[in-house]
Amino acid sequence: MHEPAADFAAGILSSLGGAGRIPPPFGPPLPLALVAVGGVVGLVLASSLARSWRVDPELRRASAFLVLFFGGVLFASLARPIGFGGRTEMAVLPVWLWTVALAGERSRFLRGATWSAVAIASVSTILLVVAPRGPSVAERTLEALERTGRPGDVLFAGASFYLPARLAADRGRLPMSVHAFPLEQASHPGWTVSRRSRPEDDAAVRRALDRTGSTGRVFFEVPPSYRKELRPLVAPRGVTRRIVESPEVILLVWSPK
Repeated sequence: MHEPAADFAAGILSSLGGAGRIPPPFGPPLPLALVAVGGVVGLVLASSLARSWRVDPELRRASAFLVLFFGGVLFASLARPIGFGGRTEMAVLPVWLWTVALAGERSRFLRGATWSAVAIASVSTILLVVAPRGPSVAERTLEALERTGRPGDVLFAGASFYLPARLAADRGRLPMSVHAFPLEQASHPGWTVSRRSRPEDDAAVRRALDRTGSTGRVFFEVPPSYRKELRPLVAPRGVTRRIVESPEVILLVWSPK
């Protein structure tokens, strides 16, 4: 997942405090202030549980289970990053809720902090329910590609845009070949943090440009941060037009001069 450590910790604590970070495919993001308050409450609850470690055997066992789970995630991430605030904590959220409820029976402070988390979770739920629903920019971009694409075209998709494009191509809805950019995106086709491309990524783009016929096109559906990576690859070889641009995604199309 390539989740930065600070984002991982903040996302986990905020979820434990009632708010959390909502991954883009599942809904609009919560207000930053609400996420921050959730993180503070989550930190207060976690530190209070740590101080209550010796109060009750059941509380001690539940807390130990949570520590072992998150510690295991961190240990496994040393070899391959798997942690992602907004998803990882969902595996043990019921245990967390049970643990803070049990601790609240023995501590007035913990009980108040737990009710604060309940209030934050209620506000978060209401905001997500009333948020306007509609196709995202990425979905509209993919629909445009399905309408205008033709055999012989090539699409390089990155970040969270690769998986929908890959599925659309496999289902026959996208009439073009689809490649990941960077290439390693194909190994974990979910969410990832944008990073600089590697020589093998640039080489794959150059091969696609070289193989394009006089009527072929190469599309790029990537985060805007990749614009600087792609410019020196495509600019000397043809004409590039910007079709869609937003803070989330940029869609470019390249064609030979």
